[in-house]
Amino acid sequence: MLEITTDASGSTGYGVAAEGLAAGANWAPTWNDTNIALKELYAVQQAIITQPATFQHRQVVVWTDN
Repeated sequence: MLEITTDASGSTGYGVAAEGLAAGANWAPTWNDTNIALKELYAVQQAIITQPATFQHRQVVVWTDN
């Protein structure tokens, strides 16, 4: 099982961490008013897009704080 932890800030950016994976970025100004739950989901999406092999054939548990 693969566990992913994300954290998204309302106006600053996001971070995501998992087994051998750590990534993050700042939000574009157009994202400032986006719902925080959607921002958390975006962090998960970016992890999957940038490291697809990490997620292949795995059960995934996502931990968010929103």
